[in-house]
Amino acid sequence: MKFDWVAPAIAGVALLLTVLAQWRHRSHRAREAAAMREAIDRHQGACCERFDGLRRSHEDLETSLRNTRDTLRDGRLNRSTRAAALQLLRSGMSPDAAAAESGIAKREMRLLAKVPGLLSAN
Repeated sequence: MKFDWVAPAIAGVALLLTVLAQWRHRSHRAREAAAMREAIDRHQGACCERFDGLRRSHEDLETSLRNTRDTLRDGRLNRSTRAAALQLLRSGMSPDAAAAESGIAKREMRLLAKVPGLLSAN
């Protein structure tokens, strides 16, 4: 009878240890969940930036295509326009800047910049 308190004390300590273990496990899961949410948010932000870049590129391509169609339909890409564009390129201006200045689509200006190199290689 002197040791009747031992069994309830052991049960109490076991219960306390179980509660502490569960608390540690929950706090560990909460930290992992917070880290996962943070990683997902970072990844989502990077994906949004990529989609914005793709959207802008698509819009630029659509504009370039429209400009090219308008130029060809109106006859604006004639010999004098091409000569002026080539002169801008020879002066050292980038194809994008020359396209903006001359009103020719960037895609067409880049092609005009490549043609002399291709012709001189043959």
